[in-house]
Amino acid sequence: MKLKLMLPLKTLADTLKRGHRTLGFFEIPRVWCPAFRLRPLILPVLAGLLAMWAEPAARADYTWTNTANGTSGFWTNGNLWATPANYPGSNAIDNAYLTNDTTAGATYTNILNFNLPKSLGTLAISNGAGGNAWLIVTNNAAGTGVGLTNATFILGNGGGLEIDSGGLFTNTTTFNWSGTNGVINLNNNGTLITAAAVTIGSSASSITGLVTSTSSAGQGGTWKLNGQSLAIGNAGSFDVLTVNNVTLTNGGLVTVGSAGGGFNTMTVTNANVWSTGLTIGNGSSNNTVNILGNTVWNLLGNTVTIGSGAATGNVLSVTGGVLTNVATITSTSAGGGTLVNNGNLWGGSGLTVTNAMIDTSGTNNITGTWTLQGGSPGILLLRSNSLLRAATTATITGAGQITTTGPANLEVDSGTLTISTSNTSFNVKSLVISNGATLSFAGIGTTNGWQGSMTAAGNLTVGNATSLSPGCYLSLAGDVDENLGRA
Repeated sequence: MKLKLMLPLKTLADTLKRGHRTLGFFEIPRVWCPAFRLRPLILPVLAGLLAMWAEPAARADYTWTNTANGTSGFWTNGNLWATPANYPGSNAIDNAYLTNDTTAGATYTNILNFNLPKSLGTLAISNGAGGNAWLIVTNNAAGTGVGLTNATFILGNGGGLEIDSGGLFTNTTTFNWSGTNGVINLNNNGTLITAAAVTIGSSASSITGLVTSTSSAGQGGTWKLNGQSLAIGNAGSFDVLTVNNVTLTNGGLVTVGSAGGGFNTMTVTNANVWSTGLTIGNGSSNNTVNILGNTVWNLLGNTVTIGSGAATGNVLSVTGGVLTNVATITSTSAGGGTLVNNGNLWGGSGLTVTNAMIDTSGTNNITGTWTLQGGSPGILLLRSNSLLRAATTATITGAGQITTTGPANLEVDSGTLTISTSNTSFNVKSLVISNGATLSFAGIGTTNGWQGSMTAAGNLTVGNATSLSPGCYLSLAGDVDENLGRA
């Protein structure tokens, strides 16, 4: 009987169902080789062939050996790896270790300027002897871009990762930042992608991370979080992440401080951040987030939680930076929480403050409706020279409190600002109403009243229950509501 060519190769299970026997790409009809006669012979042969097809090249562990102080070498130089010939990622899903400890202060560098044909299993970078081990992913002379993909990335003590222009570093499964002084440099047009949640300090304390750039201000690279969460101090204490001159985009919930730890810090400066939420102190106390100069953090219409569960002493500090597109500032802990705004706060299309305080010496831009929920603190505290500004039609309402500790500033430009909180007092340094705007007060009692001097180029509307305290000087170029009185 002639053998018949068959494409494609059928699986053994499918073949048995149809009553045939296969060998390689050839099918042997049942009439020629009954199952009961050739099964003992064919099955072992098939098993061997399938094993040969399915088994990949053996995974190897490569360790970088070019570690003398000040030395550097290229990833693709197989002579610099203590392992079989070639280099990790050339043929199989290898593991690569830049982990040799050197003398204190010593630094060595591995340079990758080639797009690896295979992804890596584990990549680990560290120098635990007080030195530094660096992997630099940089573009090649042809400018065709360089890429490295790994499943598990470990950044230990003294570990450094630099991604230059045209470089793409993709982590698919586990990102383990375990060192006390790890650094990631994201330079102009360099990209880091993490496809899973990232934790800095997982059940570990005093982990210190820095994500920065050596590029000029505003020209740093990008960290794409792929919608995943970022945690600093997960059951750890005194863990720190500093972000400088880079962009963090497509972030999920950012959490600083979880149960089992405390005193964790995240500081962002000269950077842009997008996340779908921010929690400071999830069952954890004394955690801080600092949003410093030239930083814009966009909450994408989501919530800032300052303390939840058993938590106290958690603070969000905006100093020179911008916190924008916030839907809710809340605290669900008995200790409450504080947002210290010395920069710029935008409430998006509206803002709700629940059991939390906005303590501000900066600018507070009101859009939509700001609701100050009742309870203590539940407060908007305007310190000296702070600014409460409405550029569109806006309302501040609720059973919470607006108060001042010193002369503050009110500004309404081409819209209407209605303040109807039931527990409000102002010490106003400057009141500016321009472009035909209207400032309206409703329900402010005579015991609170007004203090200070105010000037306005637009309209001032004051509810019947409102009066001006003695010694208040009011100069208006526009209309004055006829119900305005003086205490």
